[in-house]
Amino acid sequence: MEEFKLALFLTLTGSAIGTSTALFVAFWRTRYTVKSQDLSKRIELLCDSISKLEELSCQFWNGDEKVSQHYILGYKEKISLSVEYLENEYTRFPKGAVNVALKEFFVACTGGDFESQVRKVNPQAQRSVLITGETLQVELLKIRNSLY
Repeated sequence: MEEFKLALFLTLTGSAIGTSTALFVAFWRTRYTVKSQDLSKRIELLCDSISKLEELSCQFWNGDEKVSQHYILGYKEKISLSVEYLENEYTRFPKGAVNVALKEFFVACTGGDFESQVRKVNPQAQRSVLITGETLQVELLKIRNSLY
């Protein structure tokens, strides 16, 4: 009878440890998956915003009077806030990793005679906006792939 109690105790203890371990692993795996999906979605949304700013800036540098300077400046701030959020929220997100590409993109969007009242069509600025915008998006995608 003693052997039966010992075997039952060992079986129940082993089952409890196994179940606890499985639950613990499932919890952390789910948490990791959710976090990586969240990062992926935020980078996707950020890339969409970058594409939108590319479009607005190219229209602006093409002489489109409908595009507001303030709207472009607002989009720049929106993108800056999103990058700052990623740097603060995701501890493994390399701080400052996209800053050079981001700065070059912003200069392309609002550099030169952006603030001038007399706006000239500037194909070179349009080209620069598209190239630096894509470079920034590629940097973000590299980070996403390296983290998860």
